[in-house]
Amino acid sequence: MKVLVLVAVLLSAAVASSVSENDVTSVDAQLDPDVSRTIAEVIAAKGYPVEAHEISTEDGYILTAFRIPHGRAGKNNAPAPPVLLQHGLLDSSVTWVFNTEEQSLGFILADKGYDVWLLNNRGNKYSLGHKTLTSNKRAFWQFTFDEMAQYDVKANIDYIRARTGFDKVSYIGHSQGTIQMFAALSLDPSLEDKLVSFVGLGPLISLHQERNWMLRALANVHIDELVRWFGIESFLIPNSLSSKILPGFCALLSGLCELVIDSFCGWNNGSFNRARMAFMAAQEPGGTSVQNVVHWGQALRTGVFKRFDYGSSENIARYGQKDAPLYAVENLKTLRLPIYLFSGTADLLADEKDVKDLMPLLAETAVHESIEGYAHLDFCWAVTANEKVYSKILPFLETSLNNDSTGLRAKQTVPSLAPIKTFLRTTAI
Repeated sequence: MKVLVLVAVLLSAAVASSVSENDVTSVDAQLDPDVSRTIAEVIAAKGYPVEAHEISTEDGYILTAFRIPHGRAGKNNAPAPPVLLQHGLLDSSVTWVFNTEEQSLGFILADKGYDVWLLNNRGNKYSLGHKTLTSNKRAFWQFTFDEMAQYDVKANIDYIRARTGFDKVSYIGHSQGTIQMFAALSLDPSLEDKLVSFVGLGPLISLHQERNWMLRALANVHIDELVRWFGIESFLIPNSLSSKILPGFCALLSGLCELVIDSFCGWNNGSFNRARMAFMAAQEPGGTSVQNVVHWGQALRTGVFKRFDYGSSENIARYGQKDAPLYAVENLKTLRLPIYLFSGTADLLADEKDVKDLMPLLAETAVHESIEGYAHLDFCWAVTANEKVYSKILPFLETSLNNDSTGLRAKQTVPSLAPIKTFLRTTAI
């Protein structure tokens, strides 16, 4: 959906006679230096250590996770408990380091003594690897958040447990990062034994009350399936041309970039840092598969939390039944896992009514808090998120760790795993 934002910006810019190619070129030299940096360079430039890890899934995908093992003050005397941050649809790990050190959740957690892992789902620009397939093959793109729930979640958790020596990890997801965790727990409730806590920002399992009329109209005419009919398999994977042109436009038209984003995700009420709009344009969208977008379209049209619908004949072959099966949400009610969900009153995607409908499906230990005036992307990009949201997440993480001694305990020895890379500012990732 972020590409719609950027396409609209380009069209608006093309129509506006006051904006010329020379205008864009003249702005390039004045851009935020992070615009030309990779995510590893962005993290390192702010004084943090950064590593990249390749994590293989059971079905052959190779995911890239960026790790900030400690904060700017240096290593802790005691092992740092790991916390996993999972981005939303069409996003990437950069969403957690979007703002300053004091405003970005990834940096805040590292400075508070956590071992921070910034995850990337299969098919986004950082996770285009596979053991046997290349990303120009149709078979590579045959996935949705079903496979992210079934394979990616488990692979990330197991790898990080093995790498750090901790029996359990804390998990924070935004948007799609929440639906894939809810789906994973529905498929395998025992997964909670590997988790200390679960924080959901803009949480979703249903889009029944979603209020964005433009997205609903596009879904109702099956625009997602039309794109797929034309043989397009990947969706909004960035290229060098878009990454070069869009930052200049958003530097010139930061207010317009912000306005169009708001029209899809909800009004942010001035909480975005407009000076970072060019950086956003250089980094976003992260990309996914068209099949995943089709799955989201199905979810929007039906309002039901279920597996991908391939059509009756293929459903019988895959699922043993004509209809795509519902996720076993009854399993969520049995969880003992501490869960803290945040919704926003201005969120057009994860509507508060849908979040309230979700709460009775969870155990009584789950907590829901509404943030007044917050839209969907505010949980990651708003300059006020550190005060309104992260200041509440930190004590929740600490309390959950203190209440679960296994989450604070690291094994004495950590098994030797595949080599990791420590990235300097010149690394091309």
